[in-house]
Amino acid sequence: MVASYTYGFPVAAKAFDDAGVKLVTLTDYENVVTIAQETGYIQQEDIETLHIWRKDPANWKK
Repeated sequence: MVASYTYGFPVAAKAFDDAGVKLVTLTDYENVVTIAQETGYIQQEDIETLHIWRKDPANWKK
């Protein structure tokens, strides 16, 4: 399967592996965050919030 983007969640990687599907993406979460910061789309203070969300998105509360 080809996708444009992955968050790199372990649960998703396991699901693809369990289904016997190879996932190929154009980019990932870390690169998108880096470029978003470099281009001024997000600020440094936003990055910490994004990383906290990524650790547990199902239970994240702002």
